[in-house]
Amino acid sequence: MSSFNAILTESQTVLDVQSPICILKPARFKALVRLMQQLVKINGPRPIYIRNSRLIQPIGHVNFWVDIDLGNILTRDGTTEKSPPAKDGSSDEGVSFGFQATESALRELLSMAGKMPVAVYDRGAELVFVGAHTQAQLLKPAQPTLSLVANLPTDNQRIGEDVSHIDLGDLKSYAAKTKFIALLCYEGQLEQIVARGKRPYTLYQPTSEALKNRTPELVFTSQGFLALAGELELSLGIYRNGLGYWLKTSSRPSMINNLTTYERLYVGRV
Repeated sequence: MSSFNAILTESQTVLDVQSPICILKPARFKALVRLMQQLVKINGPRPIYIRNSRLIQPIGHVNFWVDIDLGNILTRDGTTEKSPPAKDGSSDEGVSFGFQATESALRELLSMAGKMPVAVYDRGAELVFVGAHTQAQLLKPAQPTLSLVANLPTDNQRIGEDVSHIDLGDLKSYAAKTKFIALLCYEGQLEQIVARGKRPYTLYQPTSEALKNRTPELVFTSQGFLALAGELELSLGIYRNGLGYWLKTSSRPSMINNLTTYERLYVGRV
């Protein structure tokens, strides 16, 4: 038996559980905790729920939803293969758990990251993370399920086309820490953003000349612009359903299959 398996066996006896709900390899553990930190920074210490290795819920308030595919990180045995059926006969694939945490608790959790895998155990009111030499805990929500149902826009409710091939670093530098970002649409297409006190930033540079001295037909205000956006495959799009207009932001952060946010927009400028 390997030393890590010996540690897990000992921990199982202490925790009085049969097996971990998942095992995280070092890089995946770090990626998960860093994502948790971003979510908690926006959401505060309110509950966050992961079901079948997918997180879909409002974060911070009901006008900002996230849909995150964590199938590449959260598997029961620590591999990227599909998880085997659960021992209770459930056909669900992936990993499910809820947590609520403070930023300080997550800093402590990240500090246990090393070169060995981390096993996660369900211990009643807590999630227990067991590394090679240390353990850490996160509280589980008192309420086991999330009652809100997503009413998010679908692909056929898109206005214009999604804008892709965006330089995230450049765009973040322009937006900086501006709280309200204006989104400008021309002929039904998102073309520019405007941070207060700055000239417009044209998302697709070749259109800059064509947009000079033109007035946008639609203007929206975003309060969560680029929140949680990852560094790969970034795209932005405007959508409309029965609840109003939405900014859909899709990206692929490191180690994560896909991260999509939906923000319901204010029509006009703030």
